[in-house]
Amino acid sequence: MKLIVILLIILNIKFISSKFINFIPYNNAQCSGQPDGLGYSIMDSICFSIDMVYSYQVVSKNNDQLVQWTQFPRAQGSTKCYYQGLPLNKAVTGSCYQGNGQSVFDVYRWPVPATYYMISVTSEPYYPTTVDGMLVQQFMGNGECSDDNIEIIQYFTNNTQTADQQTGIEMTWYCDKQNNKPYASQCFSGNCVDVPKLFNCEHTHPFFNTSSELSGGTGAGDYSGTGASSTTGSGSGSGSGSGSGLSININFEKENEIKQPFSNKEVKVSSTSGNYYDLQSKDGNFITSYCT
Repeated sequence: MKLIVILLIILNIKFISSKFINFIPYNNAQCSGQPDGLGYSIMDSICFSIDMVYSYQVVSKNNDQLVQWTQFPRAQGSTKCYYQGLPLNKAVTGSCYQGNGQSVFDVYRWPVPATYYMISVTSEPYYPTTVDGMLVQQFMGNGECSDDNIEIIQYFTNNTQTADQQTGIEMTWYCDKQNNKPYASQCFSGNCVDVPKLFNCEHTHPFFNTSSELSGGTGAGDYSGTGASSTTGSGSGSGSGSGSGLSININFEKENEIKQPFSNKEVKVSSTSGNYYDLQSKDGNFITSYCT
């Protein structure tokens, strides 16, 4: 009996000890009505990169009354969150925050028009369950594709429009009513194509890094000390996150097909290594998508 109790505690310790910071999208400055647009649920304090262009860290403060986040430049393919002197974004929990370039978290999926976000903190990953036909993408770590290992949720209400800030490609995210599967209609220079966005526990590039990469320097928690969530003065500098020690190889042709469907965008990749996303991960990261 004691063994069963211990196992249950171990299985649930991740969500008990973790918090998720939610950016719930709305199309108005009052954040009223039904959620509308591109939203996120992000594990507190992890250093992550979805777009492989910038790294981000989101931290809850003051007993979850305040949320802070920072956009970090990525250096030589590494996801790191300890550069100093970068802008610190703040929002009060429960407030309606007007989105900007540092609250998009994905330069390939820039909301059009700009989105307002209701900020909240929950003990589990969150997305609005009252909205039908929503496209949900779950990013999972720790080498296991399961709801217990969700680190980030990125979701789109039906027919959400986004734009790729680097290529100008416009996308409309939707769920097909006939087969209830997710798609993105991608358009460039007037030419459009419907691209399936159905992922079933597929390997994806590592979207967060190890705690060792968070140590030292300063993170989103405070620029007066060290670490991911320090206070004024010197902190522990340990940060948070998970995974360590093993580079995973990504089939770049498949990744390129999914994320860069237009051949007019040149991408320089070593044809022999097959390891374009050279990041550290414990056993790999996964993505799953579905329609609500």
